[in-house]
Amino acid sequence: FYFLTVGTQSFFTAMNGCAAVGAHLVTITSTAEQSAVSPLGAGTERWIGLRRQNGAPPQDASYAWITGEPRAGFAAWAAGEPNGSGSCGAMSAASNWADESCSQSFASLCERE
Repeated sequence: FYFLTVGTQSFFTAMNGCAAVGAHLVTITSTAEQSAVSPLGAGTERWIGLRRQNGAPPQDASYAWITGEPRAGFAAWAAGEPNGSGSCGAMSAASNWADESCSQSFASLCERE
């Protein structure tokens, strides 16, 4: 079950907000799942559960799901992303992934298993 939160917040506040209602920031491991969550909040930037450890290089392999589940080889980065602008993952208005500063304020895509 996927849902978009009301309002915008930083990545860590978003993560805690999802957890407070028994969910987590969405983890996307397939094209089908990407297609399922893309319409939620389309046209706005929203947080997903993707993060890289501080100091790790800004490349796809450095990003992991906050749940610890495997990435399963799936990625939906926008052209030129990740570009090192931040260590937290967001879904862009066009529904591609981008790395953003964790202090940015976006909506949140949550997932309840």
